[in-house]
Amino acid sequence: MFKFIKSLFKRISRPSKNMDTSLNLINFPRPSGDENHDEAPPIYQFSICVGKDPKENEDAEPVLLHQDKKGLLSVFDGMGGAGSTIYKTKNGESHTGAYFASRIVRYVIDRHFDYFDKSRAFVMNIDTLRELKDDLVGHLQKNLSAFEKNPSRLKSSLSRKLPTTLASIYFSADKDCKVDVVWAGDSRAYMLDADGLQQISRDDIKSSSGEYSDMTQDAPLSNCISADIDFDLRHFSFRTKLPVILFVATDGCYGYVNTPAHFEHLLINTLLKSKDDQEWGENISAVLEPISGDDFSMSLICLGWDKFASIKSAFENRLKEVQEIISPVDAVINKINALDVKIEAYKQEKENCIIEKKEVYSQFWDSYKATYEKRIRESE
Repeated sequence: MFKFIKSLFKRISRPSKNMDTSLNLINFPRPSGDENHDEAPPIYQFSICVGKDPKENEDAEPVLLHQDKKGLLSVFDGMGGAGSTIYKTKNGESHTGAYFASRIVRYVIDRHFDYFDKSRAFVMNIDTLRELKDDLVGHLQKNLSAFEKNPSRLKSSLSRKLPTTLASIYFSADKDCKVDVVWAGDSRAYMLDADGLQQISRDDIKSSSGEYSDMTQDAPLSNCISADIDFDLRHFSFRTKLPVILFVATDGCYGYVNTPAHFEHLLINTLLKSKDDQEWGENISAVLEPISGDDFSMSLICLGWDKFASIKSAFENRLKEVQEIISPVDAVINKINALDVKIEAYKQEKENCIIEKKEVYSQFWDSYKATYEKRIRESE
């Protein structure tokens, strides 16, 4: 295990208004404050975390850490279906297993990357992944044991205990950028540069044909972090040139737009409408909140730019390119939407006709039955 010492990173993310700091779980110290924040060199970044119900947001607050040329981005999406069992803390606070799972995993990830031993340079490899997985399993099972001593009502009979997804990017930027991606589930890691958006994690889903249909279907997960079923931490490492934008996002961010290209358009369009990085995050939230059917969170950092205006300038042409790419898709979708409007109008017109039919039939029968039923009535 790592020896935990004073943080090598400065915390630069501003706490979300939905962030929960009241939990009293096993070994969950409060995160340290933003000491020496003013001394940090300027860097463009933000994190967002919005819950459909802020009190039950199953996405944990994202991690956004950096020091000098190194840093960590992470998001955590508690799985509300499989993790809908209600657990109670020793203090009597009740939430879903998904809610607790994302926060337990957040704590472990934060600790592993924020307090690793100065005596050795951090390297993501089989050994460090094994250490991380062991720590995740240990904390999940320890907390599960405590929860089961304080039983609460069950909301679901599904078997997963404390299930959550994870997507993390550890980066080291100098002349270029070394990127290590670690994930489990369908929370995603991305990079964005002048060439466009690239997904740099592969969704752990049971359908894996690689066709675009995989992206449009809500396929079941083949792998996620949980306390009771074995899981894998996926890892992908590469180098990329600077400047670059790196970010991680839960499925509430990308899952409610038509295509990945539309997601890229959303990101760049909001960027160009923003005066600074914090407004960029706010603008993304403002676009996603009305359309997302889920909690959503994102952690993003821009590397290699000295001014926010330079970031905007770098993507002006790309926005035009993406607009051209998505135009045919939008045209078809607009046709379908127009037909849906007509269909709804015809449905209403048909309902009105059915009502009218009943009235006409009643009037018709009243006038017609006198002759039609004359002999029948005589036979009675």
